[in-house]
Amino acid sequence: MSNVKLQIRRATPQDIPDIQRILKVSFEEYATLLGLQSPSFIESDEAIRGDMDKKNVLCATVNQMLLSGTIRYEIIGGVGYISRFGVLPNWQSSGTGGQLIAHVERLCREQGAKALALHTATTLYKQMRYYYGQGFYVHSTTHDRGYTRGLLVKPFMEGYEVAPIIEMKS
Repeated sequence: MSNVKLQIRRATPQDIPDIQRILKVSFEEYATLLGLQSPSFIESDEAIRGDMDKKNVLCATVNQMLLSGTIRYEIIGGVGYISRFGVLPNWQSSGTGGQLIAHVERLCREQGAKALALHTATTLYKQMRYYYGQGFYVHSTTHDRGYTRGLLVKPFMEGYEVAPIIEMKS
């Protein structure tokens, strides 16, 4: 791994096929672990392009070639809300995900956000342990999608309470 150079950069329209592949693999694994009978996850080119216009879509590249992960965020009510976060299975545990989150955190802090937030399945032990290790905690849970889904929050300052606007993203 010493020859591996990971770079985080803004995604471009040329990255769309790789972003689709990363998310398909990541979200199909997520659904399988949850025992969900959902169809294959494929996000359209138009949906990704639309998010590139409305949100910040980032990707991780290995040696300036292979896309190994992707993440999106937008600032809502002073909180950086993360969505569509995925890392290819063979790059998980390599630091790719942590670097993507750290990059988003830095950008959100620079833009005046007070916390990061995201939704994920709370019953997936490995995933929850990962987010706890990144400094997130469970703010609240819902069951509206057929599994226990938590709003995880990482405040940037002690005692910061996430604004209710984040609840609307569920």
